[in-house]
Amino acid sequence: MTLPGRKCLQKYLQRFKGGFGLNEKVFAILSEKTKSMDTFSRHGDLLVDEIKLSEHLSVKAAGNIEGFVDLGDYTTSDHKGVLADHGMIVLFQPYTGLSLLNTGSPTRISASTTPTAIDLTLVSQCCEYSWRTEPDTEGSDHFLIDKPPPEKKVHSVISWSRFRDLCSAECEPSDFFVLIRDSTQSATTRCAVALRAPVPDVKLLNLRAARRKAQLQRRRARRTNKP
Repeated sequence: MTLPGRKCLQKYLQRFKGGFGLNEKVFAILSEKTKSMDTFSRHGDLLVDEIKLSEHLSVKAAGNIEGFVDLGDYTTSDHKGVLADHGMIVLFQPYTGLSLLNTGSPTRISASTTPTAIDLTLVSQCCEYSWRTEPDTEGSDHFLIDKPPPEKKVHSVISWSRFRDLCSAECEPSDFFVLIRDSTQSATTRCAVALRAPVPDVKLLNLRAARRKAQLQRRRARRTNKP
C-alpha cells in the first residue's frame, strides 16, 4: 500500500484546523431542544455521525439558500460555492424508557487476553426480547448479537361474570373508582400462549382448572383408601 510522503502530509495539515471538544453551537442547540425536558430525562447518549447527502439547493422562508458547504468560520474560500455532499447528524437518546439487554457476556475479541463488552443493546421497555451472542464471529472481531423475540405472548382475559359480582359490593361514592380498579384486577387472568395461538377462552380455562382439581382430589382419595 502506497503511503503519503512527508511533503504531502504537510500540505494537507496546513489546511486542517483541529481542536479539542465540540463546537459550542452544538451545546447551545441541545440546550434549546431539551429545555422542556426534566432533569432526569436529560440523562442519555449523544451520538454524532456523518451521513451522505444528495447535492441540492433549497431556499428557506427567510430567503437563505442552503446546500453549500457550511463549516462556519472554518469554511475556506474555495468551498463557499461548492455543493455539500456530506453532513453531520447529532442524535440524543435519553435513557428513560429503555432497557439494557446485555447479560455481561463479551461482545468483542480484543487484542489483549480479556474480551470486552463494548456493544450495548438498548430496546424499549415494552419489547421483551432475549439477548445472546453467536459463537461464530464470521471473521469479525465482534460477536454477532441475536435478539430473538419471545416465543410466547401474555394475554389478559377478564371474567365479566366475576367482575359483576365483585362490583355489586356496597361502597362509598368516593371509593367507586377504587372498587372498579380492584374488581378488574381480581377478575383478570393472565396466561402465556404461543405467539400465533388465539386468545384463550375464560370458560375453557375454568373447565381445565376444574378438571385438574378433580384429578388431584381423586389421586389423593386413592392414596388415602389404600390398605
